[in-house]
Amino acid sequence: MKKILTSIAVICITLSVGSKHINAQPQISVNPAEITRELSYMQHDTVNITITNNGSSQLKWNTILSYNSKSENSEAYFASGNTLYKFILDNPADVTATGYSAVANISSLCYVDGMIYYLLYNDIYRIFGRFNTVSGASEIIKFELTSVALAYDPVSGNLYGCNTFTNNATLYCINRSTGTETAVANINNITTIGISFDRNGSCYILDDAGNIKPFNIGTGSIGNPIHTIQGFTANYGDSNAMTCDFETNTLYCTSVDMEDYKTQLFSLDLDSGTFSYIGKFPVFCNGLAVTSSIGWMNVEPVFGVVEAGESITVAMRLNGGWAESGTFNATCSIVNNTGNAVGIPVTMAIATENIPGDVNLDGIVNVLDIQTVVDYICGNSPSVFDFDNADVNGDSTVNILDLVLIINMVF
Repeated sequence: MKKILTSIAVICITLSVGSKHINAQPQISVNPAEITRELSYMQHDTVNITITNNGSSQLKWNTILSYNSKSENSEAYFASGNTLYKFILDNPADVTATGYSAVANISSLCYVDGMIYYLLYNDIYRIFGRFNTVSGASEIIKFELTSVALAYDPVSGNLYGCNTFTNNATLYCINRSTGTETAVANINNITTIGISFDRNGSCYILDDAGNIKPFNIGTGSIGNPIHTIQGFTANYGDSNAMTCDFETNTLYCTSVDMEDYKTQLFSLDLDSGTFSYIGKFPVFCNGLAVTSSIGWMNVEPVFGVVEAGESITVAMRLNGGWAESGTFNATCSIVNNTGNAVGIPVTMAIATENIPGDVNLDGIVNVLDIQTVVDYICGNSPSVFDFDNADVNGDSTVNILDLVLIINMVF
């Protein structure tokens, strides 16, 4: 799989409000009117976003993000016992073992910037660690955490944990480098068994009755259910399996079918409210993580106020994630306090990572690339042949010297 690291682009936008008549509504002007960014491997592009109120009254604004396309590689991960698996979100029946087996049962997963952060449970305490989805390496960060469930907020960039299965739970902010937990909120009078954030940084909790409810971290208030999963059961360890695909702003959660005791996968589109049953896992599932959990477009903050004659600076982030190369489209709408909106088309193009020696573009350098170069040198026409990757020594010619270098890479 061709991989790209998280790429961040912040684009300059200027909003202005003017009024010629006392009853005239504010008018929004946007610069640029269209956003296009080509991101390459490990690229980071940063530009300020300026919102200016040139009118004579207060400007209130907010953003609405609409996605027309998402990453083709919607890989997700789940845990079963001490084994980590990956699967495609649309088909939970088709799973592949990653080859990683933990020293204890995995109780929760969370994807952040190419890493699967996990909690292990050994009947005494939680162990906090992470798994590199690219290299396959893993490391233990800290022992004896209080948290049971993990969730990532793409707006603040914070990793959170929650001690679930208690009527008065505590939400912690977890340092990803040290595993240090800092209490930030209490979730009272409800048995919390799972947490997640959407792409705009809003927090949701899943209770033991299958209710998905919004939770305000600042005030500690719990809202009314946005959906109740019918026939939901919190038995058999499926309690921590709730996560969000930030590209589509869709929550994914699991529940055990009490007839055959298999884990079911559900989705809830937070924009449309559509709830769907997707399918069942072939083995028991006790943790979910979606590789798009960093999202590929975010605005921070998502709303605000600009006083007359003043300006503020906000940021739009375009995140390539670990997606396949390709082009992705969305619209960022800026809405003012009178309901007027301007839609900004956003296009993000992800360039293919150049791998010297990967002549057939399958993402690795092996004997197939050697054979492909031999065919090219002998005058044949390989069906897939990347000249730049074949020209290993950079002399603008593909010959026996490049073949020798590729052979050395393989052997």
